[in-house]
Amino acid sequence: MFTVNIEPFWCISRNFQIRFLCFRRELVSNIIFNTRSTMISATDNLIMLIDDDESANFLNNIYIEEVVGRRIDSVSFQLASNAISYLDKLVIEKRFLQILIFLDINMPVMDGFEFLDKIKGRYERAELRLIVNMLTSSVHPRDYQRAQHYPIFQYLVKPLNQKVIRQIMVEHKIPVL
Repeated sequence: MFTVNIEPFWCISRNFQIRFLCFRRELVSNIIFNTRSTMISATDNLIMLIDDDESANFLNNIYIEEVVGRRIDSVSFQLASNAISYLDKLVIEKRFLQILIFLDINMPVMDGFEFLDKIKGRYERAELRLIVNMLTSSVHPRDYQRAQHYPIFQYLVKPLNQKVIRQIMVEHKIPVL
């Protein structure tokens, strides 16, 4: 493991100190995602929060850390376009096998649906599994129906909580505390 300083993508730890992201250098290529018996190690996972609300990202990071500890890296973005650039970089560097994304719908510049349009088919050849969860304050039926046309795992209404995080982690064989 080594530490990388990626300035725009700080992670905030539970004790409110800024910490850097740690990445694995090698890619474990023999993991099969579709079998029930396969457990993906914590270092092969990344949690990505994409929400223009900095305080929501901060609180969600705390909830995630309470469920998984510091064994899984997490990163947050206020602009969806920055998240796409970061995903592109991860694909090139082959850092993670599975990325769990919590994506807000209503954001400036690029909303959640535009983000999904941009990543559709973009990472098919990469040895990378994206698990997208829409995490939004929108309870409008139109948004829910529109989300059903995308390959998302779940449509979640804010606020996020530890129980939901734990259920999602277990469902995708991500180690929890």
